Amino acid sequence: MLERACVAHSGSAILEYSLGNMLLQTGQSSEAELRFRACLAIAPDFPDAIANLGAALRALGRYDEAIAHLELASELLPSSMGPLANLGSILIFLNRYKAAEEVLKRAVEINPDDLEQRLALAQTQYRNKKHTEAIAGFCRVLEAQPANLLAQSWLLHAKLQISDWSSLDTHRAAFVDNLSRASGQGLENTTSPYTALLVCDDPADCRIACGARSRLFSMHRRFDTRLPAKRQRDQIRVAYLSADYRQHATSYLISELIESHDRSACEVIGFSFGPNDASPMRRRMENAFDRFEDVTDLSASAIAQRLADLSVDIAVDLQGFNQYGRMEIFSYRAAPIQVLYLGWPGTSGAPFYDYVLADPIVLPEENFQHFSEKVVWLPHCYQPNDNRRKVLDEIPSRTACGLPQTGFVFCCFNNPFKTLPEIFDVWMRLLRDVPESVLWLLQGDQAGQENLRREARSRGVDEARLIFAQILPNDQHLARLACADLFLDTTPYNAHTTASDALWQGVPVITCTGRTFAGRVATSLLQNIGLPELAVSSLPEYERLALRLAREPASARAIKQELLARRSTAPLFDTKRLAREIESAYREMVRRADQGLAPEFIDVRTLAD
Repeated sequence: MLERACVAHSGSAILEYSLGNMLLQTGQSSEAELRFRACLAIAPDFPDAIANLGAALRALGRYDEAIAHLELASELLPSSMGPLANLGSILIFLNRYKAAEEVLKRAVEINPDDLEQRLALAQTQYRNKKHTEAIAGFCRVLEAQPANLLAQSWLLHAKLQISDWSSLDTHRAAFVDNLSRASGQGLENTTSPYTALLVCDDPADCRIACGARSRLFSMHRRFDTRLPAKRQRDQIRVAYLSADYRQHATSYLISELIESHDRSACEVIGFSFGPNDASPMRRRMENAFDRFEDVTDLSASAIAQRLADLSVDIAVDLQGFNQYGRMEIFSYRAAPIQVLYLGWPGTSGAPFYDYVLADPIVLPEENFQHFSEKVVWLPHCYQPNDNRRKVLDEIPSRTACGLPQTGFVFCCFNNPFKTLPEIFDVWMRLLRDVPESVLWLLQGDQAGQENLRREARSRGVDEARLIFAQILPNDQHLARLACADLFLDTTPYNAHTTASDALWQGVPVITCTGRTFAGRVATSLLQNIGLPELAVSSLPEYERLALRLAREPASARAIKQELLARRSTAPLFDTKRLAREIESAYREMVRRADQGLAPEFIDVRTLAD
């Protein structure tokens, strides 16, 4: 009807605008763009048409054009929040968080009661490391919507980031209680799955959180799960997708694995959709692949189209729900086989991943029910490592690291948000029981340092016995690790890269084996370095073991020597062997797909060479 009206009244800007709106609301963005442009050809200063053209361009993934139109619309409509909300969303998507914060502040000033924009602003402030302001914003949202699970999860994450444990038990209990009611049908019923890994030791809770969030990526998609016609292939074409091809833990772990792939068996492609820090690690990752594409500014559908155009057999998501994650790419099912690996230590909860790469320790059979993917068991540890990692030649002195010249050095270089009060209680008892010992931590936020000092004082420990390490380039960080005597792990979210770094440098790691994937990684590392006795099943055991090693420093030194001697022989650091094992898994995935068989559990230990 509107189309006929536009033909009958060809000079009507309002009719073209109305038809454009209808097309935009029904997802016909290309057609909507044409109508908005037709409207503006008639009425160039029509501000709502400019704003909605910006929205259509955003949907089409033409972000620079969209930004220009939305900025103009926000100037022409200074009291309208719509253009600012759309502009803020684009800037967040492009990881331009400082600009996004300023835009969202203007939106909230226009309508202080718009909780969606207030929540987006708080999330952006978190990303800009303004944790105190972010906490205030999340609390404001929760005052109006106490059951808003997304705000609850981000509030928990922000508080943990600066070790603000005030009312933590209350917030944690509310979060876990509301998880069971997460329907995924609205913003307030989604969550941050990362928070679930930090505070939940029940894999069922983690599955609920991931499923609630992943439904946002799939509820409007039409899946095409049909397998393409079998093509003649000498190699399996594998694409690894990540935002972290830079100075980041993912690249530190996976760089040698990519380099070690047998090119007669695999062609490997890297898709990057995250920041380019122009670092040596970035250059190394670009050179590691047979083909490397930076697709940061492309829409999810455009990236999926690139996967299809390249006839990728297996698409591997190294990001999952982590920052800059683009799980919606995988909802298009552009590759016949889609795999979750490494970056996200758990399930996606989504229907569009076929397999997850794991090992029998991090993902035991009783936890299969909590994964939406079919499990692939690699024979040893699922985590790759880089045997070419650079370590500063000269080990710094304890004094240079800010440590006392004598006394036992406990350390934990995990992200601060992994530290919960119950593990901190254990650490403080260890300091009280081991005279002259210190605890060496990574905490870059000044507010976080002050909070931990206060928590130490409240437990009767001199705050001076907490030593805070500054963030250093990785080669310098690895070198200073040699000054530590014992690495104390966190629970329910373990050390992952930080644990393998410590083991590489000969620092014993004590862990408490949890129930979730994220809480079992350090146990797998220790098993595959030949020290399973350092993984215990309860915090009392953990405390007793740490206390014994601290009181018997000769035993800790002996373990150090063992670790250094095993670096060249232990499965944990045999990356070439892991590459062959993963290639064996890929071959089995492709064999099943070519035969029209559905994905199923794969135990690489049982496969023929």
